[in-house]
Amino acid sequence: MPVHRTGSTIAVEGPMQLILRYGNGKRTEALLLSRSAGAMRVVIPGCKDTVELRSEGEQWADEEGLRVSIEAMVCTPAAAAMERPRTMTAS
Repeated sequence: MPVHRTGSTIAVEGPMQLILRYGNGKRTEALLLSRSAGAMRVVIPGCKDTVELRSEGEQWADEEGLRVSIEAMVCTPAAAAMERPRTMTAS
């Protein structure tokens, strides 16, 4: 998995599993789908839709404005396996 270092920032290419913590103390796991400088889109188990988190300075907020912190960001074997192309064959 490629890793890019720019100053004090490290960027890892590939799927990442996150642990998110909301201001009320609730924790949830998520899978990072995409990230830009000001936003990231994640999938949270049990949610029908993806969730967009927006950067507000040094903090993140969900679509409803609730503060979210990222407790962990890890590339797991399960997440890495999702990166492989999937094919279907007719039988």
